[in-house]
Amino acid sequence: MNSAHSDALHPSRWPDRALVALVVAVLLGIAGVLMAPGGVFFSQWSQDLFIPMEGVLHLRAGQWPHRDFQTPVGSAWYVINAMPGLIMPISARAMVAANLIVALAAACAALAVCLGRMPRWLAGLCAVYIGLVALSPRQIGESFAHVSNNASYNRYCWALIGVIALAAMLPAPGRRREAIDGVIAGVLIAACFYIKVTYAAAGIGFLGLSLITARGFAGWRFAMVAGLVALGTILGAGLLTGDLPGYFADMHTAVVVLPDAARPDAAQFLLRQGMPGLVFAVLLALIAGARTQRLLNPFGAGLWAGLLTAAAGIAISLQNHPEPENPLLAVGLLIGWLVTRTHEPAPFRFPEALGLIAVAIGFVAPMTADLAAVRQTVVAPVDAGPATRWLAQTHVPDLRIGTVYTAAKVPPGNPIPVTDLQILASWDEAVRLLRPHLHGRHDAVVLPFTWSNPFPLLLDLPPVRHEVAWWDPVRTFNPAHRPDPALLLGPVDFLVIPHDRIPDDPTTVMWASYGAQVQRDFYPVAHSAYWDLWARKSCAVRSLC
Repeated sequence: MNSAHSDALHPSRWPDRALVALVVAVLLGIAGVLMAPGGVFFSQWSQDLFIPMEGVLHLRAGQWPHRDFQTPVGSAWYVINAMPGLIMPISARAMVAANLIVALAAACAALAVCLGRMPRWLAGLCAVYIGLVALSPRQIGESFAHVSNNASYNRYCWALIGVIALAAMLPAPGRRREAIDGVIAGVLIAACFYIKVTYAAAGIGFLGLSLITARGFAGWRFAMVAGLVALGTILGAGLLTGDLPGYFADMHTAVVVLPDAARPDAAQFLLRQGMPGLVFAVLLALIAGARTQRLLNPFGAGLWAGLLTAAAGIAISLQNHPEPENPLLAVGLLIGWLVTRTHEPAPFRFPEALGLIAVAIGFVAPMTADLAAVRQTVVAPVDAGPATRWLAQTHVPDLRIGTVYTAAKVPPGNPIPVTDLQILASWDEAVRLLRPHLHGRHDAVVLPFTWSNPFPLLLDLPPVRHEVAWWDPVRTFNPAHRPDPALLLGPVDFLVIPHDRIPDDPTTVMWASYGAQVQRDFYPVAHSAYWDLWARKSCAVRSLC
């Protein structure tokens, strides 16, 4: 590699500092574009914004994930989303600011791993790629036009697992570097654990993969340091918060609720979509090790390091949200090339510059889609009609909804609101239904029988203790695995329940789970085109009648 020669020519660390500053500036600029034009743009699934934002309200009310409300993701996701609230109001922009925090942390960690192991330009490109994985408004695998800012916990962990892969699989020159890599990997594994545990399991897997590929068994110090740091951080945070038993219980619920038939179908889908990338990773590693005096080496450490890294991306997708895009493919290409060139002596048949360009293309291709999605947030037409105008009086006046709904179309005749504009119009209807019964108070507890609960943010109300963060009948609850009716409904003053339903949607399954208790303890007090408003029969909870 030419990085050692380059560093010898530049003994000062100013070039590295300048690169860090450039990467930070790029990510800050992208975040600025996402927030600047009047707010945060959505073309689909804007209701998901209220999941992390209500989580922030839970934290502000002294309610902790897994102990006071049920959620399949870890407490760190909610803490990260709460951090911007220390310096700015809760709004749609706060979600982008939270994404930026992770993007900057992951990009700087990537630079800490990559600098000194590859040319600076490639280290910078890799860091921006890692940061953009966390910051992009596009859900992984979706078109650039499908702007949802959805399920940011997945993007956070994809960014962190990319850095873990780099720290684990790139050979370390010396014990000091091994220790630094181990600390970085261990801290990030713990972070993944408290964001979404499936990614932490993958991070631990990379420790093992490094010992049988890139580092060999001589890298046991790296794996030991990473494992001890990860375990110590996880246990320390668990003792501090006391949420580990509840976290494991919520994860168990998520596992048993998911239909078994979903996994084989997802596995076939991911293998079909991911196979070309795996083939490319193998070919690039083989070319990287091709020497003038012999044939290709199919047993090199670099080939297996790159291939297994890319394959890990498919395995991780299977355990999370299957999408036809592998965020670890570019990382696997980089690892396969660098590990092969490190382990194989020259002379090589294939020039190094051409190989690095091929690796760079692996980073640039998905980044192009992400940057196009960023541009889409600026140029796409935004609704300014009555469906969204009322948001100006809420905590999310900066929620911008595209006039074109980009999610999968629902067959005609569906009775429930589907598009973002339809959902927001229905929420406006529910807010107008509720307000006369709240009498201007802000201590009423309102639970809707819907996917997420927007009313604490829309009406400045307390969050519902013991609720599910989002009510997904195939991922977070079902009639057999649900919050206890007495704990959930006990402090609730009003229920907002759609009277138009379809089979297996959240409203239908929630009614099947709690309908008997609702009819026993509540009574309908108001109706609208889409909603029924139920009030508690007894006014003893908060003296609301």
